[in-house]
Amino acid sequence: MRGLEKLFVLSTERPAVFPAEVGDSMLPPAIGMLQALKRIAVPRTTTTQIKRVLSHSIEGMAYLLSTGSSGAQRHDVNGTQAEPASQVRSPDSRKRFKMVKERRDTICEARRKLSMSTRPARSSTESLAAWG
Repeated sequence: MRGLEKLFVLSTERPAVFPAEVGDSMLPPAIGMLQALKRIAVPRTTTTQIKRVLSHSIEGMAYLLSTGSSGAQRHDVNGTQAEPASQVRSPDSRKRFKMVKERRDTICEARRKLSMSTRPARSSTESLAAWG
């Protein structure tokens, strides 16, 4: 969601195709979304800035999940259905979703192990004192 918040700052209006809040599902954006976002961008926003934020969102799990579902529809910047999502890409989206999820799970597990190993060990007396 952090990347999308940057997009909203770069836009004169909040694109309805993207989640309004954390936890909301993402609507699959229509082909040509970059051009639509350029039209509502605030002055001095570069194409590179929009591309960077847009690529962050379409590589996310929410996008992959939304395009991988059967019967998915792509939506324009206003959130209106524009066209069916390609059923040819649907299996690829599901595969990429699984790969991204596995990679994130691996990273989370590694971070958890690292945080556990960097904590100073407490003596049993300190542990008892911490319990009050």
